[in-house]
Amino acid sequence: SLLAATMLLGMMSFPAFAEGNAAEVTYEGSVEAPVVYETVQKAVDAVIASEQAGNITIKLLADPAETVVIKQQEGKNLTITAEEGVVVTSSFEIDGDGRHDTTKYLETITFDGIEFSSTKEINFITSQAKYTDPGESAHYSYPHNITVQNCKATGSQIPASSPVVLVKLKQYNNLTMKNCEGTNLHSLLQSSSMAGKGVIDGCKLTDSY
Repeated sequence: SLLAATMLLGMMSFPAFAEGNAAEVTYEGSVEAPVVYETVQKAVDAVIASEQAGNITIKLLADPAETVVIKQQEGKNLTITAEEGVVVTSSFEIDGDGRHDTTKYLETITFDGIEFSSTKEINFITSQAKYTDPGESAHYSYPHNITVQNCKATGSQIPASSPVVLVKLKQYNNLTMKNCEGTNLHSLLQSSSMAGKGVIDGCKLTDSY
């Protein structure tokens, strides 16, 4: 009957949509349904604004198509993943919020199972530097405790002056790269001024230039 169907629908759990379908946020252990945001940056900003900590997953439902800035925060372990078939053509910039003491700041950020592709110069996962007033020196944001795993990146053999790079980080602490693949890239990883521990395992780069 119509009444029974209505009651059944009322008992079922559906994601709470917020005008779009670019990214879904899930808080581990929460009884609330995942929330879907109209842009990936809005999903990230909602996580930053939230008082909830712990393990948080941001699942990409579509290509962000713009640079996404992710600020690390105490107690929030972020995992960025993607729905099958989603191909990312833009960058993620990690803002470590200037916290470089990884004996104190233990939060993590993980990029897991994302497919990247670009025919233009790009660093898919990179670090954001903070700058003071013009003319003064840069203050680095110190991204920390970063894992990139099960990701694939594809570029095109454009000149080395316009490189396609999976991970490019500067002034950062602790990096693990596992089971990542790159094709037609300049580099899987470009790294400078790393402190702490670096692990690269099971990664493959073919047709580099």
